Amino acid sequence: MGTYVAKTEHRREFVQELLIRLGVAETVQKARRILVKPNIVSHELYPTTTHPDVLSACLEFLIQWHKELVVADGPAVDAGDSGAILKQHPLKKVCDSFGIPLIDLVSEEMTTIVTESGMELELAKIVFDYDFIISLPVLKSHGVCFFTGALKNQFGFFSLEERVRLHLGKDIFRAIAEVNAVIKPGLFIVDAVETLIKSNERRHGGVPAKLGYMLGGTNPLSLDAFGLRLIGQLDPKLKGKNYQEIPYLAHAADLAIGDPQAQPKYLRV
Repeated sequence: MGTYVAKTEHRREFVQELLIRLGVAETVQKARRILVKPNIVSHELYPTTTHPDVLSACLEFLIQWHKELVVADGPAVDAGDSGAILKQHPLKKVCDSFGIPLIDLVSEEMTTIVTESGMELELAKIVFDYDFIISLPVLKSHGVCFFTGALKNQFGFFSLEERVRLHLGKDIFRAIAEVNAVIKPGLFIVDAVETLIKSNERRHGGVPAKLGYMLGGTNPLSLDAFGLRLIGQLDPKLKGKNYQEIPYLAHAADLAIGDPQAQPKYLRV
């Protein structure tokens, strides 16, 4: 599993080079249906949500193979009307420019799955219709889960009711790991050019800060372990922590969802 990192603010160039290095073209040509999962938490702009340039660079690459292609996410429980948020979001303009639908996962039919370890999770049923998923998170601090990156981005696949249950006592850390064992994106592109510390949204106390990195690859644990070290430079509560001290990373390691010890290769872009 390849993992790459670059000290850069050139998002487009990083995405383009990453896709070449990983040989994503071959995988895309074999795929039937492709889903791109940005990080649309609320109406707030980047760095709360995925930067338009990252999504645009991905779609520009993908459309040349004329696959069935959608972009999909479900805003947070307390964000307000999810349909209205997506309709007015800058990422909707990006999707429209390529003629690609932006799907509100919150309004989709849900299904309950049981993981291999017996955990029940309620997810958007449509996600299982796609055989190649690209995840586009932003590296940020998080008030409940310590920080959010490659693995945490799949939280948007859960129903609103499931998200409430997870925040009210159900094991949120285990659930994040388990959903990544069931739904496995084939590519992660993590934007750490800018970040939020203290929280993952400005409205919840998130403070913008600059990191100046882009990360990407197929090994989410390697990406998150590296991302944890990066954001630990800015957020005191994360300083010096390793992946085993973040419960959902430890769970993911137990489930063999990537290798937390793998060191990323550096790209020059």
